[in-house]
Amino acid sequence: MKRLTLLLVMIITVCLAFAGIDEYYTFNATSGTYTPIVGANAGISSDDALSAPIPIGFTFPYGDYIYNEVLISSNGWIGLGTSHTSYNYTNSLASTSTYRNQDKLY
Repeated sequence: MKRLTLLLVMIITVCLAFAGIDEYYTFNATSGTYTPIVGANAGISSDDALSAPIPIGFTFPYGDYIYNEVLISSNGWIGLGTSHTSYNYTNSLASTSTYRNQDKLY
């Protein structure tokens, strides 16, 4: 009987302590027209180039930062925010001597 009571208390505690995503973010239903971002839309017409900031149309919180724009590289990546200053065509994630923290490379 003690084991059953302990099990029930543990199950109830886990159910009450579970934090859902809706405790951190609010969601609102919206509708709109999807517009893909392609080379012409991004203003990229050459290789090894970086686009001008492109508004994403909503506020995107990520970690301690809030983003409203993205930058697109002609080399196949999209970066949040506007702090990127280079198209960076190397794979810095393969290195064991550097690490990434948000938009900054150390």
